[in-house]
Amino acid sequence: MNIVDNIKACGVTGTQDGATPQQERSFGYLLGLWEIERFHHGDCVGADAQTHAIVRKFENIKIHIHPPVKDIKRAFCTGDIVYEVRAYLARNHDIVNAVDVLIALPKGFGEELRSGTWATVRYARRKRIPICIIWPDGRIDAEVF
Repeated sequence: MNIVDNIKACGVTGTQDGATPQQERSFGYLLGLWEIERFHHGDCVGADAQTHAIVRKFENIKIHIHPPVKDIKRAFCTGDIVYEVRAYLARNHDIVNAVDVLIALPKGFGEELRSGTWATVRYARRKRIPICIIWPDGRIDAEVF
């Protein structure tokens, strides 16, 4: 899968309930396809922390952390750059604005309202940022604009 030719920065949005093993495998597969230099995530428990651990295995990727305002949902990952704590919506927009592609790891098999993951995906669509949605079964759908 080659959704864009020159991906240097990748961001993730995903369920706080945690990614499935199939999502984790597909995420690692995508990272292996691209020569990512920077990885951005929101430092929440669940998918953010899981993908952080996977990215740590890739030596040349710098991790940029955009922490949430509420510590109760924060994973407290360590990274190369940790930005100021911001409100969830602003923080999610910062991630999208900083990347060449967004990877989404949703909890279910359809788009939801009142979901931070899906709100971030919708914002990336408006900004015309390519998106890879990794469904709970590991299937990858790409949206390129």
